[in-house]
Amino acid sequence: IDNGTNDFVLTMPGVHTIQTIFARKNEEGKMAKAEEEGKETPTRYEIKVVEGAKHGFAVRCDMENSEEAAQEQIAEEHAVEWFRRWFAISGRERDGEEST
Repeated sequence: IDNGTNDFVLTMPGVHTIQTIFARKNEEGKMAKAEEEGKETPTRYEIKVVEGAKHGFAVRCDMENSEEAAQEQIAEEHAVEWFRRWFAISGRERDGEEST
């Protein structure tokens, strides 16, 4: 999840709650995976905060506004990073290679 510091729907106290929940779920996932296969999994759940961004900034930004365009670019980079990480893992596991 990418969320802006100026989001009127998911405010920063809500972000902090989600961060706590995600940290716990990530730790539980790592422990379960380690017990199951002796491997560690990458972070599955994450929330990133984009300074100054408003609600919907990743999909409803004004590309003529340089600040909003930069915030949208940050969200796009985060999304691409997430997909690369998870598709690379799925591909390696499918091909019988170990995840790193």
